[in-house]
Amino acid sequence: MGASESPVLISAAPTVRIAEQSLPLLTDSIYSMRVTEQLGGLSNLELSLYDNLSYADGTADWGATATSPVQLGASIKIYCGETSAPQEVFDGVITAIEGEYADGRPPLFTVLAEDRLWGARRKRRSRVFENQSPADLVRAIARDHGLTPQIRDGLDVPQSDWAQINESDLAFLRRILARFDCDLQAVDDKLQAGRRAVDSRTSVVLRNGVQLVRGRITADLADQVTSVRVGGFDGAAGEAVDAVASSGELGPGAGTDGPSALRKRIGEVAENSGDADALSSAEADAVARALYGQRARRFVRIDGCAQGDPQIRVGSKLTIKDVNPFFENDFSVTRAVHRFDVASGYLTDFLAECAYLGDGA
Repeated sequence: MGASESPVLISAAPTVRIAEQSLPLLTDSIYSMRVTEQLGGLSNLELSLYDNLSYADGTADWGATATSPVQLGASIKIYCGETSAPQEVFDGVITAIEGEYADGRPPLFTVLAEDRLWGARRKRRSRVFENQSPADLVRAIARDHGLTPQIRDGLDVPQSDWAQINESDLAFLRRILARFDCDLQAVDDKLQAGRRAVDSRTSVVLRNGVQLVRGRITADLADQVTSVRVGGFDGAAGEAVDAVASSGELGPGAGTDGPSALRKRIGEVAENSGDADALSSAEADAVARALYGQRARRFVRIDGCAQGDPQIRVGSKLTIKDVNPFFENDFSVTRAVHRFDVASGYLTDFLAECAYLGDGA
């Protein structure tokens, strides 16, 4: 199904699998669910369940007990979307449990979980990777945590020496990838990494008043620049490096980009960035382009809420329709929150960005 054919989804309750078991009774006990996905990986889940069971003889008992499959360390998956074909929005490990008690409401049992990067978040170490590319780092850390690397184009350079100094594996990988405008996500048992806003994870059309429940779209020149300069020092060559970028990856969309609007309305604005790490000339060029692209893509941003749709994920392309022509464009998702409760049903909150402003009516 193409993006233009996206259906209006039915806001059905999510379904739960624990330790690879389908648990209808658990699914029927859901009070609320919230899955948060962000740049840099490590999605998290908060799942609240009614913690009581009623029996035919009039007695009652706790829902979660020592014999229940809901246990610390158990694997858990959440599926959302149309009842006939739900899609996975979370795959992780239960890391915490809570009990909640309040007057006028049944007791709640809450499960907190993190996705498969939780091990990389906890593993802290110091080591050096010599003459390796960012792709090599992804492969090494994926292997350390039992994940299969899926690496898109653009991470094979630069080859360099990388120092992980008392950092968690996740923090180290986030730091290195971010400087080259790349992102990582755990999807099933895979560690995906690639350049941001280049290859769309999925494509979804949101029409105002149909799939788009609410949205606030802002075009802001305050964070825009027309060039980025990065200075550093190449220890191997024994010389200073200096790189200037006036272009970068702008991602999906069309219209007038932020730097062009800034240049026309205000004039040239340069950003100077000193980098604490040692940089080769090639690295400095890549970092400067990354910083330029990251700023440019923040020109137009939407804070929105859609009818629940499991295809809205970090890295997805959203086509926003039936809004003012200034803002009708393609956006790249930077944060997605899939949530369900008994009052509102299934909704997806999201943040997305676009480097372009439309021409208006």
